[in-house]
Amino acid sequence: MNNKFIRILIIINGILIPIFIGFLLVSFIISEIKSMNETVWADGKYLQQVNEFEVKYDSPKNLPNSENYYVAIRKIYADQYDLYTGDDLLNQIPSNTSNIIFLDKDFNVKGKILQNEGSIVNMYIPKMETAEEIMVGHISYFIADSDTNSDGRIDQNDQHYVYLSDLNGENLKQITDRKVRQYKWINDNSQILLTFKNGEADTNLEFGVYDVKTGEIKQTKNLNTAE
Repeated sequence: MNNKFIRILIIINGILIPIFIGFLLVSFIISEIKSMNETVWADGKYLQQVNEFEVKYDSPKNLPNSENYYVAIRKIYADQYDLYTGDDLLNQIPSNTSNIIFLDKDFNVKGKILQNEGSIVNMYIPKMETAEEIMVGHISYFIADSDTNSDGRIDQNDQHYVYLSDLNGENLKQITDRKVRQYKWINDNSQILLTFKNGEADTNLEFGVYDVKTGEIKQTKNLNTAE
């Protein structure tokens, strides 16, 4: 009886042990595949998580309408392309800019535009093209300072708003809490034309004119493009 019971136990163990080992092997393989999928190749090295990033500093550039300089800080996540831009006539910073350092004419650091890292997808200082245009003493930006899509980081995929600062980066202020699709300096650089974003369809075309001197926005009549 005992011998028969022992033989049964041996048979059961012979079946269960390979199954258990097979389960461990499959779990290990799945874990390795998942780890490989999360690994990203960037600048000659592997980054294990897509939320890992590296920081790069742009070379100093002269601020238009000023004798001062600025340096863009770029925060590049592992799953993002490092597409360098910054020579665009309508955008004076490269992609993946997270902050901007301002320097005086002797390259002494005066400060940063943001106290904490964020995302800046646009920085623009209009240059004088005619004698009638006003010498602009402000910088305009598209800035995101919070993780609006809850993906654990602040980047170009978050909601950006229009800001203004002085030429030295001081007195930064958000000019409207409304979502803006695009903006443009107008009327000899004395005002900014805002194209508001009204939902995904944007069938209602709505503009606002921001006066730099008064700090006020004049709303315009809506145009329903679907009608």
